[in-house]
Amino acid sequence: MGIVRNKSPYLFENGEFRKLSEKIMAKIQEKLKSYDREDFLGMDEDELTQKLVKKYSLKPIQLNEKGINKSSEDAKFYVDPNPLIGILERKEVNGTKIIIEIPFEGSAEVFHYRPNNLVPVVYPRGTIKDQMVRIEYLVFAADENELKKQYDQDLKLLKEYITLINRDIEKFNRDLPNKIKQLIQQRKEKILADKKMLEVL
Repeated sequence: MGIVRNKSPYLFENGEFRKLSEKIMAKIQEKLKSYDREDFLGMDEDELTQKLVKKYSLKPIQLNEKGINKSSEDAKFYVDPNPLIGILERKEVNGTKIIIEIPFEGSAEVFHYRPNNLVPVVYPRGTIKDQMVRIEYLVFAADENELKKQYDQDLKLLKEYITLINRDIEKFNRDLPNKIKQLIQQRKEKILADKKMLEVL
């Protein structure tokens, strides 16, 4: 039995999805504050809501497995003792780096947040760049079946997380118009209250 090591960093580990949703709502609040106060009071609520929904809604993740790119290159790395493959002490070996890039559509930032209410046992691994999930394996004294087994396990776990995070995205997008309308109303009430204070001076 050889060595197949997924060396990619963990995905979905920066807190729950609700942390991302809170960041987005905070951005929307700041956007509303950026408008001139008098102009804001005259804006059409429905038009403004639609504009902000279009800008801040999230797109679900969809992997494009037909577009997967695969490559390999030489790699040197250290391995721990393993008598089964003739390694009796920790040493540097000449192995292979396998690189798999899976294209996807959707909002890349969601890969940094785990699904809400999920207590993870293990996180998927990968790097997100240019709408690609990049997974790297270090391989030594292993055959293609060992690599395929590890890759299939990793891909299965990644898909499970994507299914769950897409549910959170769907709910976020469904709730977003009403939440934006509430923020717009709160902002208008604040501006009117401030004007009222000035009128009594």
